[in-house]
Amino acid sequence: NTKDSDVLENAGKDLMYHTLLAGLLGVDDMILHVGGFYGDKIESMERFVYNFNMLPPKTKELLRVENDDKTYHMEDVLSLSEEINVPAVLDIHHDRCNPTYNKTIWDVRYGMMETWYKRGLQPKLHISTGKDSTKDRSHSYLLSEDDIDLVLEYCSSNIDIMVEAEQKIEFNDGV
Repeated sequence: NTKDSDVLENAGKDLMYHTLLAGLLGVDDMILHVGGFYGDKIESMERFVYNFNMLPPKTKELLRVENDDKTYHMEDVLSLSEEINVPAVLDIHHDRCNPTYNKTIWDVRYGMMETWYKRGLQPKLHISTGKDSTKDRSHSYLLSEDDIDLVLEYCSSNIDIMVEAEQKIEFNDGV
């Protein structure tokens, strides 16, 4: 959603390169943040939609949009998801740092999952723990106990969960 034509051109080239790479590797999606704020969130979201519609069909088919930790909360992303007809990815850590107004994590979870199910796809979710607190935008090397419990709750659903942590924990109980 940049206003800079050179940045936009390079982003388009990068997305087309990754589309080609995804095809070669058999990858079925590419997850993308919406981008900057540029002084006007609504205008920036409209520019994102416009620029998205200029992309080649295969690139548009692979793209998914994700909430971020400071500008575009999940309600913004769900709105964009509907407008450009792509699934939305919920990042729980980002939702803690930049929460959706008047919605619980379970409300946005339901909305996110619907964007996948109505397309016949398995939902994807990202989770990480803040380094020093739940709202710390830096990622911790491990998941907190609360986040592990949350992942186990989500595992009751048919959903892919990506853990964003440098050091992974091995469970001995088969989980």
